[in-house]
Amino acid sequence: MDLTPHATVIVHTDGIDHRWAYDPTDARLTLPPALLAASLAHTHRRRRDDATILALGPHLGMR
Repeated sequence: MDLTPHATVIVHTDGIDHRWAYDPTDARLTLPPALLAASLAHTHRRRRDDATILALGPHLGMR
C-alpha cells in the first residue's frame, strides 16, 4: 500500500467503537498519531471491553 508522506494509519480492536471513522472531526484528524490514539481511546472506548489502538504517521517535526 502506498501512502502519502503525511498519511496516518489507525488500527484498533473492537474495544473502540468503529463509528468514529464515519464522521471524524477536522480537529481530530489534524492531531499527531499519539494524541489521536489517546483521543479515540478517551471518547470511543467501550467501557466493558479491552481496547488497543495503533496509530502510525509522521512525527511532529517532519515536513
